[in-house]
Amino acid sequence: MLKLFKSSVRPHVEYCTVAWSPHYKKDKQLIEKVQRRLIKMLHEFEDIKYEDALKKLKVNTLEEKRNWADLIFLYKMYKGLTQPPFESMFQLTCFGQTKGHTLKLTKHCTNRDIWLHFFSQRVVNNWNSLDQKVVGSNSVEVFKKRLHLSTWNKMDLLTD
Repeated sequence: MLKLFKSSVRPHVEYCTVAWSPHYKKDKQLIEKVQRRLIKMLHEFEDIKYEDALKKLKVNTLEEKRNWADLIFLYKMYKGLTQPPFESMFQLTCFGQTKGHTLKLTKHCTNRDIWLHFFSQRVVNNWNSLDQKVVGSNSVEVFKKRLHLSTWNKMDLLTD
C-alpha cells in the first residue's frame, strides 16, 4: 500500500511545490491529511501516533518533502542548472564572517503577506541553516545525499 501511495498519490500532492507551497497551517494540515489517512489504513499502524508511524516507515512528512524540494531547486539555481538565474532572486550575504557556511543568503525585508511566503523568501532560513559540507557539494546527487543525512541528524530542521 505504501509503495502504491509513493508512486501514485504523492507525486500529485507534491507537484509544483516550488512554485506553490501552502503557507497557512490549515492548508498544510489538509494536504498532510492525505498521508495520515494512508498510514491509518495500514493495519499495523492503526493505533500508533502518526509521527511514530512515519519514523518506523522511514517516511517524511509532506511538509519536509516540500522544503527539500525548495532546497534542491535553490541548489540547482545556484549551480546554474535551472531558470531563473540565481542572481535574479537571491543575494549572498556580504558580511565578512558568517556562522555555518560561506553561501548564506540575505533575506529581504517585506511587509506584504504574499512576499513573505514567496519562494525567494521562504527558502532562505532553511538554506542558511545548512552545513558547509552540504552547500559545498559538487553535484545535485551529492547535495541530495548530504541534505538527507544532515536533516536526518537534525530531525526538525525542515519543518515550520
